[in-house]
Amino acid sequence: MATSTYNPDDTNCAAQEGGDGAAPPGSLGGWIDGAFSGGELTTVSTDDVNNVNDLESGSGGQVHRFDFTIVEAEGDVSQIDFLWKGYANKGAPPPDLHWGSRMYIWDDNGSTWVHLTTGAASSKETLNGQRTTNIANYINGSSVIYFCITADADTPTTMSNVWSYYAECVITYSPAVPVDIFFGVNL
Repeated sequence: MATSTYNPDDTNCAAQEGGDGAAPPGSLGGWIDGAFSGGELTTVSTDDVNNVNDLESGSGGQVHRFDFTIVEAEGDVSQIDFLWKGYANKGAPPPDLHWGSRMYIWDDNGSTWVHLTTGAASSKETLNGQRTTNIANYINGSSVIYFCITADADTPTTMSNVWSYYAECVITYSPAVPVDIFFGVNL
């Protein structure tokens, strides 16, 4: 087995932000307001104290989507891991304030977001999500895997925030084995 690690600022990878009135969003991308800038991509691809945050109010709860284009053949992939560092909240001011974040992966076969895990911190935490079955459902025809982070609320519509510090996707795969054919002669 081998692994490859991808970050949002890698070639053909990206990050988007926007707002939606539901968690998870109702679609893959109809809610996107814009792509992360080059500096923001560097920020979420560097594991340090810096973060990306844009307040969403009015258009729905804030969502950060991470797009990873992989080079491994879909049939060789045995595991997909997504690691995210950050935090999120919904509602303000107290007592409506609720801390927590949700992580999802896009099921391209079912055209829906699938919940991976939930966090509850009011400051930077690490969330890990993993898939080891039905791998083909999560890699689209262009070899892209999508993850998103939302506030931990079914309707994060009031001043929802997501602070993303770091994101990575790790692919575990079986590399193709070259076949050597010997015809009784050792070359």
